[in-house]
Amino acid sequence: MEESCKPGSYTLELGEYVGLNRLVGAKKAVRKAGLVPVVGPGPKKAEMMLRIQVGEFADSESADKLVKKLRGMNADHFVLKDKAGTYRVYAGSYFDKDPAAREQRRLAAQGIKSDLRQVNVPVPSFVLSAGCFPSEEAARGKMAELEQLGLKGKGVRLPKR
Repeated sequence: MEESCKPGSYTLELGEYVGLNRLVGAKKAVRKAGLVPVVGPGPKKAEMMLRIQVGEFADSESADKLVKKLRGMNADHFVLKDKAGTYRVYAGSYFDKDPAAREQRRLAAQGIKSDLRQVNVPVPSFVLSAGCFPSEEAARGKMAELEQLGLKGKGVRLPKR
């Protein structure tokens, strides 16, 4: 919510977005409509993601060796230890299959074997809103303009004070 909003003014509630990349297009549409996008934190959302698993080890030293190799290949990397004490090394986490498959092929060309694992992961979301309008009618008019630009809003609301 913008600081300049007066009590009783309306704002556009434009939606919740998971991942900053998905928010970029919506913010562009808001700017194109002459508004300032306001982004706030949203609730964590469970999202299906693809992880590139490149190793599984009983000890952290072995996992660290693979991480060093991945670091030298400019690969995104992280290690997760499960409840049984197994260290799993990953080379990225993706929302979409195409970038995950591209990275998997790039790693394979450098001698790294991998498996794509589908997992349900809690990820942060972001709430997008914009505008201060003196009436609900004025806010709905701007919402219609945003819909013409391809941004489907959630609604119009009075900001919380």
